[in-house]
Parts: sequence; C-alpha cells; structure tokens
Amino acid sequence: MSNSQLIHSWATNVPDDDKEWKITLKQNDTDLSWLYVFIRKMRIGSARVKTGGINTVRTEEQHRLKGYSTQVMNNTLKRMYKEKYPISMLLGIPDFYHKFGYAPIMANTKLFVATKDLLRSGSSKPVVAIKKSDGPTIRRLYNQLNATRTVSHVRPNYWTYFEGNFRILPGTAKPLKAVVTHNPRGKISGYAALSYNEEKYVVSEIDGRSINDFKSLAAYIGKSARRKGIDLVEFRLPHDHPFATYCATLGCNWEIEHPRNHGVMARITNLQILFKNLEKELTRRIQKSDLNTPALLGIETDIGSISLNLKPSSVQISEAPSKHALRITISQMPLTQLIMGYRSAEDIANGPDVFIPPKALPILSALFPKTIGYIWWSDRF
Repeated sequence: MSNSQLIHSWATNVPDDDKEWKITLKQNDTDLSWLYVFIRKMRIGSARVKTGGINTVRTEEQHRLKGYSTQVMNNTLKRMYKEKYPISMLLGIPDFYHKFGYAPIMANTKLFVATKDLLRSGSSKPVVAIKKSDGPTIRRLYNQLNATRTVSHVRPNYWTYFEGNFRILPGTAKPLKAVVTHNPRGKISGYAALSYNEEKYVVSEIDGRSINDFKSLAAYIGKSARRKGIDLVEFRLPHDHPFATYCATLGCNWEIEHPRNHGVMARITNLQILFKNLEKELTRRIQKSDLNTPALLGIETDIGSISLNLKPSSVQISEAPSKHALRITISQMPLTQLIMGYRSAEDIANGPDVFIPPKALPILSALFPKTIGYIWWSDRF
C-alpha cells in the first residue's frame, strides 16, 4: 500500500495515571487501523512482570479485509520485543488472535447463588459504602490478598476505584456501588464491587480477610438483590477463591468455560527478559520442591532458546542452552500456558510439536505447577 505509515503515539503518559500508547496505520491524513497498549504489571506467582495489554483493535469498516490489522498487530509485537516487554495480554474474540501467537491462559468462571440462599448468611459486621479516601487501603488489601495469584494485576499507587475499562453490564462502565467491611479495630477487612440493572445483579469483585467478612458481604448482597427483585446473583471470581468455598455451604452453581482460542489470552514477547524476571520465583519453587539433584535444562522454542541451571538452592537463567542440557522443544503458545499455570507439564507433553523427555517432566512440574490464575474484571482492558 503506497503512502502509508505506522505511527507510534502516547494516548496517556502523565504522572499518576495508566500509561497507554497507540499504534496507527495512516495513509496521508486518514487513520486506517489502530490499537492501544496499556502498560501494566502482572503477577506470575510472586514475580511481577511488565505487560503490554492490547485494547481496541480497530479498522475502519471501508478498509477491512485488507490485512491492515495484521500490520498493526505485527508492528506492535515487534515494538514490545524491542522495548523488553516480557508478556502481552488481551481479551480476545474467537478465531483471530491465535494467529499472532496468543493462547488462553485462564478459564472464564462465574458463580451463581440464589438471593434466598445469600439471605441465609449470618451477618456479623456492618457493611457500608466505600468512601473516596478508602481507595489506598483497598488497593493495599487487594495486593496482599492476590500477592501470589498468577495473572492478577498489581494495582499501582494511583489506583482509587474499581473502574476498569470493561463493561460488566450493558450501559454500565463501572460498578454502580462498592462496599466495605471493617475489623474490630476499624480497619477495612473486606470489599465488594456491585453492578446491577432491572434484570441482572453481578458482583464483579469480592474479597476479605475472614469468613466473617464473607458472611457479612453475602448477607448485604442478598438484601440488596432482594430489594431490586433479582432472584439470582452472579459472582465473577476464580473457582478456588475462599468466598466460593463459603458459598458452597449456602448452595451455589458454577459456570466454567475453557476457551479454545478466545477470552483472556497472552503470549511471550521477549523470552529472555521473561525468564530473567522469573528467576527468583523459580528459585523459590525449586527450594520448595523435593528435587535435590542439580539439572541443566535447555528450552528451545520458535521465538528463541533459554537455559536453566537448576541447583537445590537456586535457578540461574542464561540464553544459550549447553550441549549437556536436558533438551525440551516446545512452541511459544503452550509454553505461555505452562508458565501461567493454565496447563500442566504432563498435558503439554502430549501436544503436537512438543518434545519433553520423561526425565524433564518432574522438573517442569516443580518449576511450573498448575494453578488457577485470574484477572479481576476491574483490571481488564
């Protein structure tokens, strides 16, 4: 295409705000296709990893089906590699983003509890509306309660409310209400973000330090839903969450979807930087394991190679695999799912174009245990 160029610009680059840049494919003065990238930090275990979150991939209707989105996506991935983003994430539509190496990294989970069952919960604490001044305390509490949950985002110091960019309900850009509970010393110990209309009641985020927080929040939500004439409340949360364990005593139902090639997706954008970021977390995992024999592991992928020198007390990362290393061949997509804990080493080993020697399976299982990752709806882009 003649007279076209890809332009990088900052959409938001001010102190105390989300950093966000834009890639635009332009022809003369016409914007043909574009996307935005949010700069965030995501957890992989206790590690904090810089993430480029892709949002609002768009091509003007008259210019579609000409490969313009592909140009913009490929340019964005190249830029993220050069600028040392270890990971890129997005909320993907079916049958598109897998072409750029993105793979699902978490299940879509919804918990449903009847309003009448929530009302059975014994409230032991008062529940009150959030105040603007509560933002920093809730942020700290959130970061503590999600300190090791893979895929969860690190909320920065400027975070103040459960806003997000994703609409829980049509016409509702953020929760209509957020509430908190307090401990006996008057400190915030639990919270919930609520969205509702005349047909649906959704709790987009809920957490707390104790079962008493969960009981009180459940009772409050039940009363609120009853006032609005809603018989069933939907909770968006991971299915291993302690609030879900509590709801099992009340009676509940789950809806769990494992997307084939959509939903919350990620891909590795810089293999070497990612593993360097994970060095301390992998060391922590190997120290907790029963693997006492030193090992040298070489991982060869379609985006590069990495070497892991494993000792009982540490893991050291280098770029070039040794000729003496136990060699693994795996493409970037299943490797991303393995690192995120979405799929186990045994599951990955049975996939196409993957070679994992039997001796390497217990090592990979110790380094990358299966876990339940989750990104709360307030943090989705």
